[in-house]
Amino acid sequence: MSYISDQTPEQELSDLHDHLVGWVQTQEKRLKILTETVNIRDRKLDSRERMLNEKEKILNDKEATVTGNSY
Repeated sequence: MSYISDQTPEQELSDLHDHLVGWVQTQEKRLKILTETVNIRDRKLDSRERMLNEKEKILNDKEATVTGNSY
């Protein structure tokens, strides 16, 4: 079975190149969006971790006050 095209090999190669460039640009945009999403989640987790650490410190301080133990 042979492949018949009205395009020259150069035109086919050019079309393939354009298609691949478009695909790569789409993947780069997707990667950028995913990276931004991960960075936002990381910042939220960091914020929650700081809040939990502060709460733990407050609880430890209160426990030390109640029991008379210092850490």
